[in-house]
Amino acid sequence: MNQSVQKPKRSNAFGLLAFAFALIGWAIPIELLFRLLIVVAACAIIGLASDRTKLFSGLAIGMGLLVYFIRYRYDLGADALDKQRYEVRYEVDCQDCSVRFTNSSGEVEEEKGVRGGWKKVIDAPGNLFIDLTAQPNGADPRASVRLFVNGTYMAGARSSGHYLAAFASCRPRDYYDKR
Repeated sequence: MNQSVQKPKRSNAFGLLAFAFALIGWAIPIELLFRLLIVVAACAIIGLASDRTKLFSGLAIGMGLLVYFIRYRYDLGADALDKQRYEVRYEVDCQDCSVRFTNSSGEVEEEKGVRGGWKKVIDAPGNLFIDLTAQPNGADPRASVRLFVNGTYMAGARSSGHYLAAFASCRPRDYYDKR
């Protein structure tokens, strides 16, 4: 009797799965990253043992290590930048306007009847989104706003029409990207 025994076809399923999970690692929160990378490592090891080609398993291991070291280092550095305090300076130029700005605790304050120049300095944490808006009230519809963090210009805007506000915003920690 002529019986031929066929070997089962082997796929690259585990390697592809591990590589897909490694790519997802770029998008998930850092708290879940370590758990995902354990799954990536398990799939890659199974893929190295059973897949037809080892390419995807090897790529998954490499991508997983890259994701881990880049994301882990960046996110830990971001925490330190968020906790640091920054000097934020608001500046407004207008003839007659209302000014809204974010205070150091994240609440919005408003000052009405501002005439000429207006400046304010606050101390803010790095992760606070700061906003500055100037709404012209009088006959002159022009207003301009500028934000500075630690003396570095971060954002600004001008309005030049009735009912148009000048608006600028940033996070103080973005100061390191502007230097």
